[in-house]
Amino acid sequence: MSLHAGNTIFGKNSFQDLKALVPIVDMNQGEAFLKHELKRIFKPYCIRTSHISRAFRTASAEQDKFTKVIKHKGHELISSLKERAVVIVGRAYNSFDRGVNLNIPKKLADLGAISLPMDFLPIENSPVNQDWPNMYWRAGQRILSAARIIRANPLLHAVYIGNFSCGPDSFIIKFFDEEMSGKPYLHLELDATALMQALSPGVRPFWTV
Repeated sequence: MSLHAGNTIFGKNSFQDLKALVPIVDMNQGEAFLKHELKRIFKPYCIRTSHISRAFRTASAEQDKFTKVIKHKGHELISSLKERAVVIVGRAYNSFDRGVNLNIPKKLADLGAISLPMDFLPIENSPVNQDWPNMYWRAGQRILSAARIIRANPLLHAVYIGNFSCGPDSFIIKFFDEEMSGKPYLHLELDATALMQALSPGVRPFWTV
């Protein structure tokens, strides 16, 4: 079940009168497929196809601009490193959300550590398809690519943020460990009851050792 599908189910259970628009968003199907899905979803609202196409172009341009900005920022930061830094690794929707990750980057900053999200890494230049041909999950591919980059850079270290009882985490962490090839990293498993105070004993030794 995807994050979006899960949110829709939870939303309907919480709000009985909720009317949700649930298009199939599969980037691998290409632009024409996505436009067709949007047209299907918005058909009851009489939104013109030309308006959908224009909005799609605008959104794509903004996403491309955002991607270029973070890649430039990442290159700038990594190329200027003079000391160790931490890369936050994991699924984007929980690893990079301050509420879900319990603001781990701030805790690292309090310890004097520089931290950056794995999206700052040149992941697109480190494909893992050949070594991991059965890794069909896009997020898994990105995580393994990040591991390869971190392993190769002596100044980069990883904090992998996962969740208790998470199916994808249960197998991807094994591949991540193999890709890291013995380089130490910190694996944090979070859930709804996790507290920053409980995580501190693990974060501090990882960085200060």
